[in-house]
Amino acid sequence: MFEPVSLQSVEELTPFSLALVARDPDTPPQTLTFTLVSGPGGLQIHPATGLLTWTPTEAQGPNSYNVVVRATEAGPAGRSSTLTFSIVVSERNEAPTLAAVPDFTVAEGTTLTFTGVAADTDLPPQRLTFSLEGAAPPGASVDPDTGVFTWRIGDDAGASTNLLTLRVTDDALEPKSASRSFRVTVLAQPRIVLNEIHYRAAAGGAEFVELYNPSTNTAWSLSGWRLTGTAFTFPASTTLGPDAYLVVARNRTAFLAAYPSSPAPVLGNYIDQLSADGGTIELRRPLTGGGEAIVSQVAFRTRAPGPWRRTGPAPRCS
Repeated sequence: MFEPVSLQSVEELTPFSLALVARDPDTPPQTLTFTLVSGPGGLQIHPATGLLTWTPTEAQGPNSYNVVVRATEAGPAGRSSTLTFSIVVSERNEAPTLAAVPDFTVAEGTTLTFTGVAADTDLPPQRLTFSLEGAAPPGASVDPDTGVFTWRIGDDAGASTNLLTLRVTDDALEPKSASRSFRVTVLAQPRIVLNEIHYRAAAGGAEFVELYNPSTNTAWSLSGWRLTGTAFTFPASTTLGPDAYLVVARNRTAFLAAYPSSPAPVLGNYIDQLSADGGTIELRRPLTGGGEAIVSQVAFRTRAPGPWRRTGPAPRCS
């Protein structure tokens, strides 16, 4: 005969155990063997001890299950008795999963975009909402429904290293979430321009090329940079700050004599490689690993129609 069992309860994905007690009224009592007559999938009973064990799966909750067990005596008659009771499996909210987000290295003036990949193991799946934790950089956002992250990085944002955290949250009464942090390194891009080309100086040797840095954030080291057309290599420790000008003269002494109050620093001397009809002046910077990149370029003529090809804003030519 079984001792009665009250209504049992357990959360899904949580181990459940119950020690059943049955006694044989005979004297002396016979050994009893326990068997499971009916119950939910995965429920097991130890035949000698009557210990019930079970871990409900996600798919088995929430629900209620009837359980029928039998205890059979070992004697020739093999008499038995049964016990029926219920187990209620309640829903257990599992945190959603969010795939790792890699680190990124991007240039200012570009747009970074990727899609966060999340899943919910609950059944039925819950609605997931994406967000960014903390203070995101200006222009960075994530679509709460699709997980699409977008950051339009400003043209003059400057170099920076940004640690961001993407979060996804379910819509349970007691919501759970998952998050992933990632790093975005923004590289400043040189926007120095050939701002003025003075190739017809009244005083011989006072010709010059003027550079301008329109950035409001980034100072650039020009060490190893060079001009072609007006051949000149910038010496070490040459820096052009934000919103600043720099003059490279054909003859520095002649330039300072002609323009003694020049507000911009003056370097020189460059070697004139232009023809009488004009030519092309390029500002080049060395690249890591070898080679060069053209930062600014102006192709011009000394007679009409004047400058005819350039990169960046049009320079003053005189």
